[in-house]
Amino acid sequence: MKRLIISIIVFIMIMTLSSCNKEKSDNIVVDDAVSTETEIIIPREEVNEVRPPLLDSCKFIDERSFIKSINESTLISEEDNIIAGIIPHHDVASKYVASLYMTIANKKQPEVIILIGPNHPGEGPRFQIGNYDFNTRAGVVKSDSDIINNLANYPDINYAIEEVFKNEHSVGLHMNYIKQYFNKAKVVPITIGETRNDEGILDVAKAITTEIKDKEFIIIASIDFSHYLTLEEANEKDEITRKIIEESDVDRMIGLSNDHIDSPSSYALLIEILNELGIDYTCKINGHDNSANIIGDKKIQETTSYFSVSYIK
Repeated sequence: MKRLIISIIVFIMIMTLSSCNKEKSDNIVVDDAVSTETEIIIPREEVNEVRPPLLDSCKFIDERSFIKSINESTLISEEDNIIAGIIPHHDVASKYVASLYMTIANKKQPEVIILIGPNHPGEGPRFQIGNYDFNTRAGVVKSDSDIINNLANYPDINYAIEEVFKNEHSVGLHMNYIKQYFNKAKVVPITIGETRNDEGILDVAKAITTEIKDKEFIIIASIDFSHYLTLEEANEKDEITRKIIEESDVDRMIGLSNDHIDSPSSYALLIEILNELGIDYTCKINGHDNSANIIGDKKIQETTSYFSVSYIK
C-alpha cells in the first residue's frame, strides 16, 4: 500500500512539471528588437556534413542597427532584373545595403552570390577567395565550396588568409543581409588587395565567368567612395565618379585614389565579369549619400561617400 501511494505521488509530480514546461514553451515570445544573440539551428540532415570554418559576421553591425536598416529599407524597383550592384560596406550606410538586397530578392532568389570587396589591410596575395561559412544576425551563410575550390586552381586566385576574412568588413557586413534576404543562396567571397591598376583583373574575371555562367547568380561589389574629405570636397569628387560609373569606364576608374573610391579594383572586376558574360546591361544609380548627411553633422572634416548602383539586364 505504501509503495502504491508513493507511485501515485511521483506520477502527479511528473504530470505537473510536464504541464508547467508546456505552458512555458507555449508562451515564449521572440522579440527581434531586443534579442542580442543569434541562435544557430542546424537541420538534422546537415549534422554530419563537413563544412568550412565558421567566421563571425555579427560583429560588423549591432542588432539594433541591423533591424533599423531593414525597417528603413525601400524597394528600389519592382520591374528591374538586377544582375549586379554596387553598395557600401560602412554600417552607417547600411540602409542602402538592405534596400538593394531586398529589391533583388523581391524579383529572384539566386543560387550563388559573388561578393567582391577590398582587402583593407592589404595583407597577403592580391586576390583571395574565402572558403568559410559566416554566422550572421539572420543565421549561417554557406560558401559555395565547389566554385571556390575550382577558382583556387587558377594562377591568380589564392585561398584566403583566415585573419584577413575574420576582420574584413567589406565581406562581413554584407553576410548579415545576404542571409536575411537570400536564405538558400551560397556565397563566393573575394577580396582584392588594392594596387590601383588592372593587374590580374581580366584573368580573374574570365575564371569567375567560367564558373558561374550556367548558374543563377548575382554579383555585388562592396565599395565605399570618397574618403577623408569634407562634405563639399567629397561632393565635387563624387560628380566625377558618377560620370565614370554611368559610362562604365574601367580605364578611368582604376587609377583613382581614395579621394574618389576605396576599391577601384573591385569595381573593375565587377564590370569585367559582366563584359565576359556578354550581358547587355543598363547601369542605374539608385542613390548617393555621405556620412556627414547621415549622421547629421555637415561640418566634420573627414567624411565617406556612398553610391548605390544597379546593373539591369
